[in-house]
Amino acid sequence: MRLASGKFKHLDSIRRFLGPDIIPAFKVIENTEGILDFQAPFILRSALKDEANLGNLQSGKSLSIGGIDSKQKLDEAWGLLTAQPGLEEVILQQEIRWETHVTLVYEKDFFFAEVKRRQGPPQFIYWTPLAQTLSPEIKILKNFLETLGPYLLKEKFWLMEIGLLNGKLYLFQIHPVTPDLLSTIFSSEMVRQIVFSRLKFAKSHSFMGLLKTEWEARKFRQKIDQKNFHPSLIFLNWEFLFHYFRLFCMTNQNTPDAQSFAKFLALSYQKNWMSGLIKKHLELANIFRKNEAFAEMNVGFETQGYIFIGKGIVEGVVGDEIHVCDQIPLDLIYHKSLRPKAILTKEVGILSHPVLACVENGVYLVLGLGELPLKGERIYLDFDQKKIRIE
Repeated sequence: MRLASGKFKHLDSIRRFLGPDIIPAFKVIENTEGILDFQAPFILRSALKDEANLGNLQSGKSLSIGGIDSKQKLDEAWGLLTAQPGLEEVILQQEIRWETHVTLVYEKDFFFAEVKRRQGPPQFIYWTPLAQTLSPEIKILKNFLETLGPYLLKEKFWLMEIGLLNGKLYLFQIHPVTPDLLSTIFSSEMVRQIVFSRLKFAKSHSFMGLLKTEWEARKFRQKIDQKNFHPSLIFLNWEFLFHYFRLFCMTNQNTPDAQSFAKFLALSYQKNWMSGLIKKHLELANIFRKNEAFAEMNVGFETQGYIFIGKGIVEGVVGDEIHVCDQIPLDLIYHKSLRPKAILTKEVGILSHPVLACVENGVYLVLGLGELPLKGERIYLDFDQKKIRIE
């Protein structure tokens, strides 16, 4: 029987785009008699009439009951679900006891997700063609969304509920949604603010749009001390920083990638009109970060390889002027007397807190090393030619 309710109908429609078992097996039921062909555990899910209108998504209004592994539990769950006023549809579905749960909002060339694991705080991750969170879930989610590309063109925004187990993705729910509803879906109001900020900046690529953004950035820097902190300021500050990155790429005819962003950050080591602006927005990022109530996102670009951030030539000895590490320790950057001239690291998150803290404090960087130099070796770094020589 085909799914008919507004809540579940898209699950039915997209099955032809997906591989087997990505949507856990389900069947529409009208009673519990003769149900023998489903392997436990089950979850019984219900949909109410008018529950899933595009502009009035009443997430969580209808009941779902999992952990069903006997006829008695099935009958008890059925009794609770059918007692709901306005019941439209009930499905019995294979229950996936996920390791990671993902609530994701999708728009073309953008997705943002809240990731919850069985233990630990939730984490926010996102992907755009320019930058992305450097987390293992990103690639899995991106590949999955690409398979749904033709269907997702039907609406501008989509909400999805996804489970990950042993590296495999399972789709539990998919439905179109409006940005107004995002604050009722995610655990942080920041998500709605991020999406609205992105929509605003996506319209600012014209000359007049860039001028308007420049004016808004100026007002933001002038008034920031008078504002009460709100999580949306974190993302707004990032967008202003990316505004200047866009200007930099346009002026120099650069492709917006990791190497271009490294050149952009390197401007802060010089004295020019943009260096002060870059440092100011990095300083604000550091201030805002102290108020974050969620796990920090390690953000970077798809581009790999060595990334040089600095200007001119730096020489020094590993363990003295030069520090090498797998990941950059923040304590080292903020301890002025111990701060090195340069850091060589395996880290590749060019938008991560430690990397930007180095730029803010004038520490030169080489990212993406596979093997690290040894203590006592003398290092010669040419940031203009992007060369490393070990003596």
